[in-house]
Amino acid sequence: MKFKYEGKRLTIDNEILEFDVKIQKVVPFENFVIVLTDHCKTETNENVYCVDKYCKFKWTIERAIGIDDPYSNIVKKDENTIELINWNGTDLTVDTWTGKFKTTVKESNQGKRPW
Repeated sequence: MKFKYEGKRLTIDNEILEFDVKIQKVVPFENFVIVLTDHCKTETNENVYCVDKYCKFKWTIERAIGIDDPYSNIVKKDENTIELINWNGTDLTVDTWTGKFKTTVKESNQGKRPW
């Protein structure tokens, strides 16, 4: 599966998908990619998407209760897990196949400074 992105446009094997906001990062997996849209242009924390090899949406990250800030980075842990990070220090692990959280905001913020 070959992909590229520029601005708001993602191309996977000649199929094109246009996002509402500029694409910031794309993380490849065997049969899909995880897309992070620009956190400076997003007002919610629902700025992470999974797109399959046919350039169709597989899932959109659910709204995380307890944080409002959009995600600013994605880290690939393995084929089944990504870590989403926002600029206030919250880092949540997510199942790449379902888009469901493996950790909670409370678990993520445990032991961290409150500011």
